[in-house]
Amino acid sequence: MTLVIALAYFGAFSVFANGTNYTWTGKAGNQDWFNVQNWSPSTSLPGPGDTATIAPVNSSGFIVNVNSSVTLDGLTVISSTLQGTGSLTVNQAMECQNAALSPAGGISVYNTFTVDPVPNIPAYRTTTLSCPLTLHDNSTISSNATLQFGAGVNLL
Repeated sequence: MTLVIALAYFGAFSVFANGTNYTWTGKAGNQDWFNVQNWSPSTSLPGPGDTATIAPVNSSGFIVNVNSSVTLDGLTVISSTLQGTGSLTVNQAMECQNAALSPAGGISVYNTFTVDPVPNIPAYRTTTLSCPLTLHDNSTISSNATLQFGAGVNLL
C-alpha cells in the first residue's frame, strides 16, 4: 500500500514538474488571456510550471490582453502584442521575436530574456518594451535583434 501511494505521488509530481505546453489559438473570438478557449489545450489556463507560445498563424499577429497577474515557467511571443492591466512573471525563459510588450503591471523575468529577429524577415527585427521590466537575481538579456525600451528596467 505504501509503495502504491509513493509511486502515485512521484508520478503526479513528475507530471506537475514537466508542466504543459500551451499554444495561443485566439479561438474564443476575444483577446482575453484568461479565456481557456483561446488556448490549446483548452482545458485550463497556463500557469506556474507551464510554458506558452503566442505566434501568429497569419501575418497579422495576435493581440493578447493580460488583465490580471500571470506566472509561467516559459513564454515565447512572436509577432504579437501583449497588453492589458495585469502583470507577467516568467520563472525560466522568455523569448520574443518582433513583439510589442506593454502589460501595465510589468514583466518580471527570473532567468533569461532573449530577443531574436523573425528568421528570414529583416523588417521584423524589433521588440518594443513599453512596460517596466524587472530582472531578478542572475537574470540575463540576450539580443540578436533590436530591443526598444519605452519604460524602465529594474535589476533586483
